[in-house]
Amino acid sequence: MNILIFLLCAFGALASVDSDGAFVLQSYLMSDLTLDNHEACRLISKDGSGAARMHVYIDRVESTSNIDKLKIPILIMRASDTDNFTVDYVFEGERSPYEKLIDEKTTTFDLKTKKGAPKIDPSRLLNDYMVPDPRDGNTHEHVDIVFEVPESGIYCALIAVPDNSGLSKLRLVLNTVNSHGLLDFSGWVIYKQLLYGILVGVALVVYLIYYILRFKVGSNFQNLNSVSLISKGIIFRVLIPLQLLLIFRWFFFFVSNHYAPSEHKLLAFFDGLLLWADSCFNVYIHFCVLLFAMGYGVIYDIGKSSSSYNKIPYSSWRLAKALFIGNLAALTLNFLFRASGMVSYDKVNFSESALGPTNGGSFEIVTGLLMAVTGIYPIVWLIVSLSHYFKTQKLISNFPANGNDAGEREAASLKTSKCFKRSILVIFVLPIFVFTMTCIVLVVGILRKSSLNFSFAEDGRLQNSGEIVRLVEYAALDSRVYKAMVWTLLLEVYGSVALLYFIWIKNNNGLVTKETVVDEYEVDSE
Repeated sequence: MNILIFLLCAFGALASVDSDGAFVLQSYLMSDLTLDNHEACRLISKDGSGAARMHVYIDRVESTSNIDKLKIPILIMRASDTDNFTVDYVFEGERSPYEKLIDEKTTTFDLKTKKGAPKIDPSRLLNDYMVPDPRDGNTHEHVDIVFEVPESGIYCALIAVPDNSGLSKLRLVLNTVNSHGLLDFSGWVIYKQLLYGILVGVALVVYLIYYILRFKVGSNFQNLNSVSLISKGIIFRVLIPLQLLLIFRWFFFFVSNHYAPSEHKLLAFFDGLLLWADSCFNVYIHFCVLLFAMGYGVIYDIGKSSSSYNKIPYSSWRLAKALFIGNLAALTLNFLFRASGMVSYDKVNFSESALGPTNGGSFEIVTGLLMAVTGIYPIVWLIVSLSHYFKTQKLISNFPANGNDAGEREAASLKTSKCFKRSILVIFVLPIFVFTMTCIVLVVGILRKSSLNFSFAEDGRLQNSGEIVRLVEYAALDSRVYKAMVWTLLLEVYGSVALLYFIWIKNNNGLVTKETVVDEYEVDSE
């Protein structure tokens, strides 16, 4: 999960203002420089005395003419400084002629400061040209462009390709190193916070197991089977697997901060594998929620029936398995298609990054179909889970609970029904409420403290688009944003787990006696 992309989508409407000096910022972040894309930006963080830099080099060049004398002008500058130069119209999408941008004597950009604009510190920009690497084993000037970043911010690289260059293919790669390492700022903050989140999760697991052993099972472990399925399932089937996944993710962050996955095939493979595992775990959680909505741990158990639980209806179990296997299959095929290289992957457009590859011949249809299926599945999970919740709620009253007489059994059944309702609220409503409130607080705080000062032309267009860039920079470099997101997600999970655990562990709610009861949607023979 890249939080920077989430942020850029949140501020996308603001950053895409088309005006004098404005540019569609989110279209250039995370992209490379090509013949069709002459602008690319990166978010770089510099903290204290640590070094931060941007390294640009020509990764691929093909031409119908001799490239020995080819010179490609390149300009690297702080994105918020574009308001001060007339060159900022490059970002508007209609590329100006080469001769209007470049000083022919130096083969560099002809920078002209706007009237009344403040003077820019030369250390905040680099104006030079690049040449292809002859690959003769010698060191050549202008082959590698390295820009030492003076302060944190969004920095953009611009190139201008001569009209008569004869180039058919061109790709310039932008590599960045932050003062803390190779991770971007969001990844660095998440990496640090994730360690604390893992410690909290491990402590929660230890406490919940201790609570069972101390207050429910006893020293001789004779009462272990009397602990409700939900309480045990929360610990051993949800919380512990989640901790293992978070530990692997943290370790990968640690390695990625020292070695770039894009330059090491094995790391890139594990990066994709972890993304696949994260997605599979989400599917697994949907599966667990559906089983709970069907009555698992409340009325039913999986496998053989017992004195405490009835066997889950075969039709319900078959439906849950079909959804689970189908979702995993679609998800895995989608990842395999991307990893196989059968289809191309365009990193320039965020909508394409979200929807998947856009070019690939006949494979495009297959990939699009897989993405559509995996996108629909969460809605299907939600609808099916809520549908079974209402069915299970009706059935609870038909299953007599533990008790010595009718009054006790009725009270126990009513208590189980209340716990079931509360659990559904915890699962579906609490995360949405917490996430919504966190987003509101963060957005209001950012807008209040960013001190924006917009100016508009007579036709209503924004004149100082640099303010938009500064807003995005402020949000993207505010560690509180990423900390709040990480802890919102973790507390949603840990809070929901703790609440569900104690809802069902207290008096072992949910344990029912197996008696002859008519189940209106059960009895399918296997």
